[in-house]
Amino acid sequence: MATYNPDYVKAQYAAQVEGEWARLDGTPRGKLMYQAHLQALRWHIRSADAVLEVGAGPGRFTKDLATLAGELVVTDLTPENLVFNRAKMTELGLADRIADWREADICDLSAFPDARFDVVVCIGGPFNYVFESEDTAFSEMLRVLRPGGLLILGLMCLPGIVRSLFHLARAEFETVSLDAIRWILETGKQDRIHYTVPSQHISHFMTRNDVLALCDRHGAQLVAEYSGGVLATVPAEHLDWTYANPPLWELLVEAELRWCASPGSAESGDHMISVVQRA
Repeated sequence: MATYNPDYVKAQYAAQVEGEWARLDGTPRGKLMYQAHLQALRWHIRSADAVLEVGAGPGRFTKDLATLAGELVVTDLTPENLVFNRAKMTELGLADRIADWREADICDLSAFPDARFDVVVCIGGPFNYVFESEDTAFSEMLRVLRPGGLLILGLMCLPGIVRSLFHLARAEFETVSLDAIRWILETGKQDRIHYTVPSQHISHFMTRNDVLALCDRHGAQLVAEYSGGVLATVPAEHLDWTYANPPLWELLVEAELRWCASPGSAESGDHMISVVQRA
């Protein structure tokens, strides 16, 4: 069984800082996912809110949070991300909108007191790496929220990932046992014991039921949920063709944002966005 390994996560993301910055802007698929997440942030963050960004990475959403929030504190596990994030925000003229940058583990937010923030933002999938420490990470993010505060949690989503990457999964399924396939489809946990494939990405792809179970265990409430990209799962060549036609692309983005917010759409993309309220 996989266990949370912060060093694995650090190594993964220290090696791809520039790539992560460009990931949601370099392709039509990335642009759709970015707009879907940004829509959720705009709907749930008020101009007076004190916001903690957990697992901020190189800053793709930091730049937006800096203009949406009244106060923003940025954290990440990987020092290289924080260096890049600060430099990029300085380049964009946003550094003075950020109260602090701190190295912090999602499972240990002890640098911050109880009930410090109105909103905690953890999107892009940091939570998918903590495995047996999911309750610890969830509890820590709720702890630093004020009563009634919101956790905006973005997760890599099992049903959507299987669908959008099935062309890759098929090749993997041909090399592993039926038990291994059953394991990944039932648990979403890709580890080195149960699901051994060359393209190993140690993570827990999650479902809506996983989020509901966390809420039940911690006395929190799931108050809103969105897809992180319905049309983002369309094959890249078709999205590229659409992007080359600006009026058509504009229509597609409008439809994407409507559908990402539709009831029941949360698991339709390879990322889902859960908005959880602390009691």
